[in-house]
Amino acid sequence: MSINKLTLIGANNKKLFDINKAINAELQISDTKLCCQFVIVPQLNVDVILGNDELLKHKIVIDYGKRIIEIENKQINLQIVEENVNFESDEYYYCKENEFNIDKIELNCDEEYKGKIKGMLYKYERLVNSETRFAKRYTHHIEVKDITHFKIKTYPIPYRFKDDVRKEIEVLLQQGIIETSDTPFINPIVVVKKKNGDIRICLDARIINRCSIPQYEKPISIEAILGRITRGIFSLATILDDQENLMDEQKRKLEQKDKIWIKKLGDTELYAVTDELTQNLATQIHTHYGHIGTGKTWKIYRENYYNKHDKTLIHNAIKKCHLCQLGKEKNKHLHGIPQSNIPQAPRHTIAIDFISNIIPSYNNNKHIFVTVDVYSKYITTHPCRKTNTNTVIRILKRYIQEHGHFIQCIMDNATYFQSTRLKNFLHKHNITPKYTSIRHPQSNVAERYIKEIIKYLRLLVHHEQPTWEEKLLDVEYYINNIPNESTGESPIQIFKNTPPDRPWIQQHHTDYDSLIHRMNERKVVPVEIDKNFA
Repeated sequence: MSINKLTLIGANNKKLFDINKAINAELQISDTKLCCQFVIVPQLNVDVILGNDELLKHKIVIDYGKRIIEIENKQINLQIVEENVNFESDEYYYCKENEFNIDKIELNCDEEYKGKIKGMLYKYERLVNSETRFAKRYTHHIEVKDITHFKIKTYPIPYRFKDDVRKEIEVLLQQGIIETSDTPFINPIVVVKKKNGDIRICLDARIINRCSIPQYEKPISIEAILGRITRGIFSLATILDDQENLMDEQKRKLEQKDKIWIKKLGDTELYAVTDELTQNLATQIHTHYGHIGTGKTWKIYRENYYNKHDKTLIHNAIKKCHLCQLGKEKNKHLHGIPQSNIPQAPRHTIAIDFISNIIPSYNNNKHIFVTVDVYSKYITTHPCRKTNTNTVIRILKRYIQEHGHFIQCIMDNATYFQSTRLKNFLHKHNITPKYTSIRHPQSNVAERYIKEIIKYLRLLVHHEQPTWEEKLLDVEYYINNIPNESTGESPIQIFKNTPPDRPWIQQHHTDYDSLIHRMNERKVVPVEIDKNFA
């Protein structure tokens, strides 16, 4: 069946495909049959990908450690196909010993390790392929500025290298590394002679470098890979090393559990850490979530860690942030406390507005359409080229498809929000429009989060402003995953029943019903204002 066009985004935030077809299929797990909807993705290297949303919808839990699937209070064995390769066979070692001379291998290490290393090289030699290969499933696109053609003056190839150049080109053509084409972009060949007498064919790409748009992606460093594996500063190994520096007086007020010192606050167990690690954790959390403030950093810190002076330490660590001093404005204003009409549940009321006249992105988008769920404070952002009624209707349709129907929509009195077409669209979907006061647009909840989005963009793209569109998903991640001051919970936890992402936690268990009940018990306390207050 046909669906409204979806856009598939890759890991580097680049557009891959437009998807406009979906199918309803029946999935059978043992004796249980499930009805699932799948979108059709071209050029997929696997047959089916079952998303986490379907698993949550049908309450399916997959335990890869125990190799079982839990569904409808039943446990089903999970069969994982593994390739069985025997590297320990006598024939394999016999072939390797006759094929190589072990004395020809030179290793710069202690004598006691040379034999072990040589044995491993023999054992896993077949895993290393010395042939020149290229990736067939990946195509790298060089983004260039608006140019139609260019040609660089060619350099003469020395006569003694001509035969070698022809042979090298034939080899590259046979291996599929290069191909013949008709192109208006011409780069001259430069021949470089190696020390062993062979040649290397290079291209003079100086013009391409001047015309191309810089791409800042690079391979992940070894330190970053190890940090992801061990969770870096958030790992238990770091906490154990840090707790060796705790004083005896501090340990007397703590409890030890599985060799880790724990501080109990009610029913919550927190890791006790030193002042130094507290400051390092505060800096990491502060930058990981887009330079959030002291209060929000402390709330996230207190989800897992404890220090007697943690609030003061976090405040002192964050106030030294250079980017925050340059990009943030004061957030304390002398206004009376406003009275709010709080909805009763998520997806009841949303607020919408535009961030206009931004520096054009590389996709030539100049505006951002912002939606805010008033109850949970969950936001979505949508870059666009124009601010008109068509844009508003198109994005609201997508919002309803992705997040569900809502009852009320708060907006200001702009022309595109007052149009008859938009009012008819809202009436058709049983949505009540609510317009703010003309002279007080602050009553639109979206205005508060527009300031927050602009603040994050100042911090993230101050070095190259046209890349702001690439950072919008990061801004959504920051706002939706940090605790909100009004609700006391992360917006994504209230809106989607999804635990907020934390670098140190693999799995959460949250009682969603009690969370909603606690949210509904919030009360608006009337504030008496002195008549003499100016």
